[in-house]
Amino acid sequence: MSDDLPIRPRSARVPLDADVTFWRDGNHGEGQVRNLSATGFFTETEHPVPVGARLEISFRLPNDRSGKIVTGEAIVVRSARDPHPGFGARFFRIPRAAATMIEEFLVRAARRRA
Repeated sequence: MSDDLPIRPRSARVPLDADVTFWRDGNHGEGQVRNLSATGFFTETEHPVPVGARLEISFRLPNDRSGKIVTGEAIVVRSARDPHPGFGARFFRIPRAAATMIEEFLVRAARRRA
C-alpha cells in the first residue's frame, strides 16, 4: 500500500511566495509558487512548461521551521504568459506527509485571514 494520497478537491487558494524547483524529463526549472491550494498551485517562472506536462516538484512552505520540504508530482493544467509568465498545476501524486503539511498550512492561513 502506498503512502501517497489522492488530493481532495478544494478551491481555496492562499497567496504564497516560495521558491520552487521542478523537474521534467531530467531537466530542471525554478520559479516562485504564487498561490497554493490543497489541489494545486500557480508558479511564476521564465521556464516554459506545456499543458499536460508531468512534473516532479519541491518547495518549502513559509514560516515552517521543521525544515521539511514538500515534494511530489504535479500535472500542468494551464499556462500563463502575461502579466506573469508561469503555469498552474494540479497535484498528481503527493506523499501523505506533504499533503498533511499543505493542509495544516492552509488551515493556519485561513485562521490568519479570519
